[in-house]
Amino acid sequence: MKKLEEINLSPKTIIIITLPYHMRRSSLTFKAVFGKDIKIIRHTILSSKYTKENYFKDFNGWSYIFNEFIKLYGGRLMKHY
Repeated sequence: MKKLEEINLSPKTIIIITLPYHMRRSSLTFKAVFGKDIKIIRHTILSSKYTKENYFKDFNGWSYIFNEFIKLYGGRLMKHY
């Protein structure tokens, strides 16, 4: 936000584009940084390897989801959001 203010930009809307398993933490982080006055539009992209149906079919899919839950929990503990 400081960098945006340095160049006199004050966004009213932010578009977040990321993978589905990462969207919740990303949007919570953006809300924490930019405040509630900025509208956040969330858009997920498709992973070439994982879909909603096959995240849990191999170890890497499990680890992506598990790591996101750990990071969400850590953010809550540290009161980031």
